[in-house]
Amino acid sequence: MLELIRSARHSLLFQIPYIGMRPDPSVHRGNIDELIDALVEKLKTLEDARVLLRMGNDGFSDNRHVSWFFLSRGVPGDRLRQIADHHTKGMVVDGQRVMIGSHNWSSQGVSVNRDASIIFNEPRLAGYFGEAFEIDWDRANRVTTKRFVREMPELMTGGEEMASAPAGFALKPLSEILGEADD
Repeated sequence: MLELIRSARHSLLFQIPYIGMRPDPSVHRGNIDELIDALVEKLKTLEDARVLLRMGNDGFSDNRHVSWFFLSRGVPGDRLRQIADHHTKGMVVDGQRVMIGSHNWSSQGVSVNRDASIIFNEPRLAGYFGEAFEIDWDRANRVTTKRFVREMPELMTGGEEMASAPAGFALKPLSEILGEADD
């Protein structure tokens, strides 16, 4: 898939239900981030590169966060749209090659899940999927932009059981945070 994206010279039409974006752009998650980086490069440089997502995603897969991420990397805002009720996972490159399959664009989906996609070097097949993409693109809506940030857990007052903190957080006494001595 990565080689297919990198091979695009004129156009890349990509339809996928969602893209699992990183909450922290400084943390690299392997295969998915290599794919996202390659896609961003093509969205910025090709004369016709577009992404069509499914409406209704949430969290770091929310289309508004994907839009923010792309815009923050210099991708023109008109390169991303969303449409309800699609589950297509496919890509048309240069009107000549088509990739279709079951890969989700998430960290798990491109690394450990048993997903499969196939690439066809067949202009007629690419034409068929290109036409289907254009039909959906014409019916799709633009995506607003919103950066999602990791939510902070509710403040615990000490009366609750404090056996463990949510993933990515540490429990500390309020006095330590405020720089006060414990009594």
